[in-house]
Amino acid sequence: MHGKYIVGIGLLMAGLVTSTGAEEPAAAPLHHSTLEELMRMEITTPSKRPEELLNTPAAAYVITSEDIRRSGVTSIPDALRMAPGLTVSRIDVSRWAVSMRGFHGQYAKHLLVMIDGRSVYTPLFSGVNWEQQDVMLEDIDRIEVVRGPGASTWGANAVNGVVNIITKSAKDTQGGAVTLGGGTIEQAFGRARYGGQINENTFYRAYVMAFERDGFVDQDGNDIDAGWDKVQGGFRIDSEPTAWDTWTLQGDAYNSKPQIAARPASAPPGSDSIQYQDADNVGANLIGSWDHVFTDTSTLRLKSYYDYSDRDVLPAFKEQRHTFDVDAQHEFALTDNQQFVYGAGYRFARENNESGRFVTFDPEDRDLHLYSLFVQDNISLLDDRMTLTVGSKFEHHEFTDWEVQPDARVLYKLTENQSVWASVARAVRIPTRVEYEGSYLLDIDVENGKPVFVTIVGDDDQVSEELIAYETGYRAIPIETLTLELALFYYDYDKLVSAEPGKDVVNPATGQIVRPLVADNKNEGESYGGEVSANWIATDWLSFQTAYSLAQLDLRNTDGGRDTVALLNEGKTPEHQVSLRSMFQVTRTVEFDVWVRYIDDLSALDVPSYWTADARIGWMARKDLELAVVGQNLIDNRHAEFRAAFYNGIEPEVERSVYAKATWFF
Repeated sequence: MHGKYIVGIGLLMAGLVTSTGAEEPAAAPLHHSTLEELMRMEITTPSKRPEELLNTPAAAYVITSEDIRRSGVTSIPDALRMAPGLTVSRIDVSRWAVSMRGFHGQYAKHLLVMIDGRSVYTPLFSGVNWEQQDVMLEDIDRIEVVRGPGASTWGANAVNGVVNIITKSAKDTQGGAVTLGGGTIEQAFGRARYGGQINENTFYRAYVMAFERDGFVDQDGNDIDAGWDKVQGGFRIDSEPTAWDTWTLQGDAYNSKPQIAARPASAPPGSDSIQYQDADNVGANLIGSWDHVFTDTSTLRLKSYYDYSDRDVLPAFKEQRHTFDVDAQHEFALTDNQQFVYGAGYRFARENNESGRFVTFDPEDRDLHLYSLFVQDNISLLDDRMTLTVGSKFEHHEFTDWEVQPDARVLYKLTENQSVWASVARAVRIPTRVEYEGSYLLDIDVENGKPVFVTIVGDDDQVSEELIAYETGYRAIPIETLTLELALFYYDYDKLVSAEPGKDVVNPATGQIVRPLVADNKNEGESYGGEVSANWIATDWLSFQTAYSLAQLDLRNTDGGRDTVALLNEGKTPEHQVSLRSMFQVTRTVEFDVWVRYIDDLSALDVPSYWTADARIGWMARKDLELAVVGQNLIDNRHAEFRAAFYNGIEPEVERSVYAKATWFF
């Protein structure tokens, strides 16, 4: 890209200012909520209905727009590091491993991620292709993170948790904002947004953003010239045509070009020879929703989206996907003490894949249908001091037929500012396309001078993984300047995917050997642990956010299983994580923020534990101009966060970096 898109953003927005004739610049959005306001913020992810965070019977956490601004993060995965219980590891400049409460990996199969209710969980490998998912950070209203199963509400694959990235209404983003910056890893970036009004009740915004990022270094400190360019744009329209109706239409389109460094297939592991593979990712989405209020206690919501993605990583493989989803939900008061919610949904996905050197599909093209129903009853007891929530999701999937995923939650208010809760739930993870009817190259060994291709092979006898989850928690505002949250969990997994040794297959022409590891469901196990977090406003000019997470995973074979590959998940998740953020208001216009993190070792990947720190200095030079300098990963020159288990891949390490940016509001 070489900066041309960033320059173009500046010119585009300069033209918008001229055309709108803006005279009086708007003040920067520097607002601060009290801790009680934050704890009483309404969130929707746990139950698909608004409820106060303080009185939510789940381990829920909210990352606010102010948290994102003051942290200095440049991507959604980096922002998720602020949530207790989430593990975020950067693999290289364009790829992340993001998971919750275990099973850490690039394709974390037990975490459902949504952007404005649009699922970005891919059924091909499972998990999220983070290099494809982005929004303009200034437009994020909040990120709701729910630790624990959300399957009774959101369905299969919402096993260990749910992340919902919610953007601001167009009504709340009127006027313009332009951000330009650059640095070492963040070589050049630009974001621009403008919001206006179509009529008295209808508002819009449009945005465009682009960046150019440099590669990291290898284990010896040598530069890896595998960078990442991306350009993205989109819009949102929000309208309230009547007192009873609201509707939203929004969409995005992107072109992402990450590079992946690898040794040539013919080179032995450890070779200094490197080749760079360009991945060409394009995509677009369109979301529409309509809400109608019948009465104070009865509302209807219709939501639908279309998502297109084309991910070309040949010679490895190529993935093209069309997804159409429609969902309807009705909430009404069943009695004075009962709020009942029910809904139905349908999702259609068409895959047009191309097998490559390392990944194959049989068949390559696939149509997938998902039908779902859900019910939920929220019952208030003991003069509203106790709330009982029971519900279930019923889903029919192409691979596993019907799945039933119930849960029950209870919350008790000890006082007006204290609550305890407990829950039990069942959740399932549907087999991926590769596990069900595909294969991928895991490694290449050499025996008697001949290559042995160790390959994971799918099996259409796969069934869903199952989880029974037990959780409890405590949430409180003991004093006006302090909030506390504690959550404990015990998870019991069954029918976990395993890789069972099969019989070697010899190519008679070449003598090459394929050693298959066949997908099965012969693993089981448990995980347990918890999270504790606190927010403290020490003075009018200094506040702290701290969190500690513990996660222990114990896996084993069952039913005569001989898997050794999947059992390595035990050592891929850090047992301990610590986060401490301080936000210091130096003067009325100057901010100084520091964020320190500790991540325990990943023994299965030979990644040692590490401390790291980020720091940000922000200055409101004028009421319409914010300047900032951010340093990231400051404690050491470089460190490993994850090692992707791909044959002959280069293993990058994250470098210390710095960038500066300027944001102009008008």
